[in-house]
Amino acid sequence: YVFTGKVCDAFHTAACDSFAGYTGVAVASQFAIMVHCPPGGCPADNSSRMKLVDASADNDLAWWDASHGCGVQAQTTMQAVPPNCDAATSCSLSGGSRQDWKVFGNDTAFVLKSSASDYEARNFHSTQYADLCFCVGT
Repeated sequence: YVFTGKVCDAFHTAACDSFAGYTGVAVASQFAIMVHCPPGGCPADNSSRMKLVDASADNDLAWWDASHGCGVQAQTTMQAVPPNCDAATSCSLSGGSRQDWKVFGNDTAFVLKSSASDYEARNFHSTQYADLCFCVGT
């Protein structure tokens, strides 16, 4: 299966299905993530999970590859809220029960942070990348 994901307005997630989505997110902006599922690709229950991790080429490997990063990487430290993962394979956010798409962050929006200093928290001086790890279900 091939899945696609996009970043959407946290307060209008219903429109995210037809909206093109955003190309990026600024620090402290609230957003949601929609994962589009191919026919038969997602279960009709709340078992699907996702996490944002620091970008790595290992995350692009096939899920069955022993070197795949999503199974071992912790949630990115850039994610301020919502609370999600307490371990690499223990995440709590649910994308809902629809089979055509899953929306994460619609109950509590995602917000990214930079670092502890006020200046850096408001200004990335270079683009920061994160990867989206999606788990279809249990």
